[in-house]
Amino acid sequence: MLKLIRCEMRKLKRKHFVSFVIFAALLFPIPFTALVLAGSVANFTGFEAVFGLLVTLGIPIMLPAITGIVAAMLFFMERDNDTLKNLRVIPVSPVKIVTAKILVLYILGLIFALATLASSMVGGIIAGSELTNIGEKLWVAIVTALLYTTSILPVVIAIVGFNRSYIFSIILTFYSGSVVKTKI
Repeated sequence: MLKLIRCEMRKLKRKHFVSFVIFAALLFPIPFTALVLAGSVANFTGFEAVFGLLVTLGIPIMLPAITGIVAAMLFFMERDNDTLKNLRVIPVSPVKIVTAKILVLYILGLIFALATLASSMVGGIIAGSELTNIGEKLWVAIVTALLYTTSILPVVIAIVGFNRSYIFSIILTFYSGSVVKTKI
């Protein structure tokens, strides 16, 4: 299974999307740090405020969109490159291949959450506060990433089931992400 996960990560690495995910996670806290510096985040200051904004606004907006796009890339890559017939010949079950692709989604969700935590720490330092309860914040970031990645799995099933284009998959991802956010 580890070899399959590595193979899927290499495929994504060729598309440079993993670096974009990390860049997005590092870029997103900049406006939240500016809000904290302006003093317009209730009673919270510094690191607590930046991390709170990222967990309540940043991750719910960005993570479902990113995991949906990555899921479309992972599941349509073989179809687009006409390598699906080669996968059917190798002695690996389709269930293992799908499981590896889903595990890659979870890994990218965790990478996004850890990059978000690191960038919120930098934002907290810029805001001039101490970094407190980092272990608790790490736990919250990991659980949040796992839950939002899990929430997008029905969309992944729909993406694979409809077998449409990237555009349809991305529209479905953004729509489902907005529905999940409004329900919470």
